[in-house]
Amino acid sequence: MTSFTMLPIKLIIPVLIFVLLISTMSLESAFAAEEKKGSKAEMFFPIDNMSVPILQDGKSKGTLLFNFLIEMEQPGERPIMLRYAPKITADFFEELYAYAATLEKEKKVRLRKVKTILTAAAKKVAGDDRVKQVLVKDFYRAFAK
Repeated sequence: MTSFTMLPIKLIIPVLIFVLLISTMSLESAFAAEEKKGSKAEMFFPIDNMSVPILQDGKSKGTLLFNFLIEMEQPGERPIMLRYAPKITADFFEELYAYAATLEKEKKVRLRKVKTILTAAAKKVAGDDRVKQVLVKDFYRAFAK
């Protein structure tokens, strides 16, 4: 009978040790391998999955799909950029929507022009001292059938 009463205690001890070890580990150290202070990844802020319709004459002529990276002037400003993200995303959509309205079927998307327009928009929202440039990470143009 004593072996059955010892079994739950033997199972509880490793669980308690595991919980103790996890509770002493800080969240910062848990994510330290993912992103270190001053690393290249910390210099960029992503704006992902922007889908902009190409509307002309009241009809959809296609869609532009983008993923962007905002390059920051200094590392460590991601928490600040999180506060600006909704306004930057809204401004990006406005600018891209206006640009998409000018596209014709045979006309190529000028990514350099998009980059210039969006860099100016991001700097207007977050400040020249915070934003270095906007990079086009991914781009796809889908045509309407």
